[in-house]
Amino acid sequence: MSNIIRNAFVHTNHGLVIINQSGHEVTITNVDTAPIYESNELGFELGLGLELTHRLTSQYSWYYSSKETSSGRHVY
Repeated sequence: MSNIIRNAFVHTNHGLVIINQSGHEVTITNVDTAPIYESNELGFELGLGLELTHRLTSQYSWYYSSKETSSGRHVY
């Protein structure tokens, strides 16, 4: 869980990271409105963090969603 939260902050250049906890459910919402070139300015492959998040959430049978929208990528 801490790795997913850390990655949300590390990979949000311009936007919000919202963490909500209710009962046994934790929702981490990551909205980055930075242009793609700015998010990738260090030359890192975009999507590696998303792939790792997908693997972790699958391993623990947690719900995961990632959508590209007009206001940036939304990861839930």
